[in-house]
Amino acid sequence: MLQHTRTGRWPMRLVATTVAVAVGLGGAPAADARTQDHPVTGWARDHAALISTVAPGAPLDDLLPLREMVDAASVVGLGESVHGTAEETTLKFRVLRLLVQRMGFRSLAWEEDWTLGRRLDAYIRGGQGNLGSLMSRMSDQWQTHEVRRVLS
Repeated sequence: MLQHTRTGRWPMRLVATTVAVAVGLGGAPAADARTQDHPVTGWARDHAALISTVAPGAPLDDLLPLREMVDAASVVGLGESVHGTAEETTLKFRVLRLLVQRMGFRSLAWEEDWTLGRRLDAYIRGGQGNLGSLMSRMSDQWQTHEVRRVLS
């Protein structure tokens, strides 16, 4: 059975987490972060690109700054701060769409068992097997509706 993932107001949480990390990395108290432009927060402000949505089917235009970041890389790693969050998984789906549809990437490595990965590959490439059955063998954090959308 697919589990529902945690949802919430991710942009505010992301901003709060980013600010907390930036303040923590700089070693400055929170009060100083409000009155001074810390190097980390200044860098983030100057280099941030706004994303309009995490909706997987949305147009990819707001992700185009990633093309410049990826440039001519042949391998791109996508991580997350925690497994199983709906927002991060759906955003990752949009990034995967950008990499495949606009940049020509054709391989995906998943943090999962090798033999199961081969079966998932056969499903993705030619419809062999049953996605529900395959997903039931995945680690718990991947048994979500959002991951199912990525794989289908």
